[in-house]
Amino acid sequence: MTKRELIDNIARDGLVERLVANVCHRRHRSLPDLVQMVYEVLLNYDEEKLMRIHRRGAINFFIVRIIENLYFSRTSPYYRQIRRFAQHSDILKDE
Repeated sequence: MTKRELIDNIARDGLVERLVANVCHRRHRSLPDLVQMVYEVLLNYDEEKLMRIHRRGAINFFIVRIIENLYFSRTSPYYRQIRRFAQHSDILKDE
């Protein structure tokens, strides 16, 4: 199996979407953007390392770590581009 086949199988099964919904508790409307960023990380990740993670049976854990890093880290592209602005707009709505 190649990296591309592995990512295709993950996409076909909807694994990333389910994990994003579980980790983020379906709070934000921008979760599809987070899913897209997770796939970008997977596609850009080293093939040999990704296949080694898959062979060890730790792919779910690895994807969850990517999601957590993107969602909760204030230095991640997801936080800078999407989540920070969503929080500011929620604050403005409350005023």
